Amino acid sequence: MMSIQCIKKKTLLINNGYDFNEIINKSNQISDIEIEGDNLVFIGRIEKNKGIIELLDLFKKTWLIFYLKKIISAWHRRFR
Repeated sequence: MMSIQCIKKKTLLINNGYDFNEIINKSNQISDIEIEGDNLVFIGRIEKNKGIIELLDLFKKTWLIFYLKKIISAWHRRFR
């Protein structure tokens, strides 16, 4: 629940609007959603200062390295 307090007349304090107890309770619930394999998740607004471009670049590099290793391994087994 959000609360607003005036401090020294010129400062306005707005507390975080998230109910963290509710978030924690929901995070402990069992979900019927099944996600297989490794996943990369970004939660937030898609804004430059959030680093989404860097996250996508990292994903691209990681994905590429992962599949290159698989290809090289398969090639190595085939031609040994």
